[in-house]
Amino acid sequence: MFKTVLFDLDGTLLNTIDDLADSANRVCKAHGWPEHDTAQYKYFVGNGIPKLVERFSPEDQRDPKTLQKTLAEFDTVYGAHMHDKTAPYPGMPELLAKLQKNGVKMAVFSNKADEFARAVVARYFDSSLFEIVRGALPDVPTKPAPQGTRALMQKLGVTAESGEVLYVGDSNVDVATAHNAGLPCCGVSTLAAMAYGVGDFNGLIVGAMDARRQQVYNALFKAENGRIIRLCDDRAVSCEYVAQELRDAYPSENDILIVGDGAELLYKHLQAFGIPCRMASPLHRYQSAAGAALAAEALAALGRLCSAQELQPVYLRLSQAERERLAKGLPLTAE
Repeated sequence: MFKTVLFDLDGTLLNTIDDLADSANRVCKAHGWPEHDTAQYKYFVGNGIPKLVERFSPEDQRDPKTLQKTLAEFDTVYGAHMHDKTAPYPGMPELLAKLQKNGVKMAVFSNKADEFARAVVARYFDSSLFEIVRGALPDVPTKPAPQGTRALMQKLGVTAESGEVLYVGDSNVDVATAHNAGLPCCGVSTLAAMAYGVGDFNGLIVGAMDARRQQVYNALFKAENGRIIRLCDDRAVSCEYVAQELRDAYPSENDILIVGDGAELLYKHLQAFGIPCRMASPLHRYQSAAGAALAAEALAALGRLCSAQELQPVYLRLSQAERERLAKGLPLTAE
C-alpha cells in the first residue's frame, strides 16, 4: 500500500500550459522571433524553465549570455501572467482531499522555479494538503536526476526501499525521475485517461492524439453507465483506417465521441466517410489528472500496476535513446 505520493506539478496537478505558452510568445513577439502553437509548447516543457527558454528561442539566440537575458525576461512576464488561465485539472482537488482523508502523505516536486511552484500551489490548493512543495533550486540538478527526489524523500522521512512511495507525473521526464529514484510509477495510457475523464457519456469513445500526416495514436472505448471498456490496444493508425473500422465493425453506434488533441483532424475524416460523430468539449477533450486516477484505479483492480521501467504508453513512452541507456544499466537523463 502506498502511504506517500510525490506529485509533479505542471500537467499533473495543474493545467499551466496556456500561461507558459502565452508568456513565452510574449517574449518572442517582443523580439520579433517566431511564435509557437500551444501544442508545440507541450514538447518544450518538462525540463525546467531554462530549458523551456532555450527551446522557444531561435537557434541563433541561444548563446549563454542571450539565454540568460531571455530567461530574466520570461521570468518577469510569466510572473505577471501565471494565473491568467492556469487551473487545477477537473476532479483533482477532490482526489487530493480523498487521499488526505485516507491518511496518504503528499508532496509536490516540480522542475518549475521554486518560487513559482510554491506560488501556484498556494493559490489553487488547500495549504494543508501537501507536506512539502518544492521546485527547482540552485545547485540541485533538475529532474530526472535523482538528487532532488531523494532529498525530498529524506525530508519526508520516507525511503524508496519501503515500497510505500509512489511518484505521479505526466511526461517521460517523470517516468525517468521515478526510475532514477528507485520509485514505482503507475502506468496509465493517456488515451485511457481521456476516456475515463469524459464523465457520464454513454456510447463509443474514439481517442485521437499526436495527429500528423493523416495518422493518429488511437484507441476505442465503450462507455456504459460510468463503466469504460477498452475495445483495442493503443495503436498508431491512419485516420482512414479508423473510419473504415468504425463503419465496418461498429455500424450500429449512433453516438461517437472523439477525444484528444487530434480530434479535429479525425473528426473531418469521419465526417467525410459519413460517420455520425462529435468532438468532446474542450474541457473533456484532453487528459485530466482525475481521468488518469480513475484509469489507474481500474488497472489496480486488475492487478496491473507497472513500474516506471515497464512504462511506455503514449506520451509517457521512453525514447529509443532512453531505452538503450536503460538496457545498458545507465541512468535515464534528459537533454
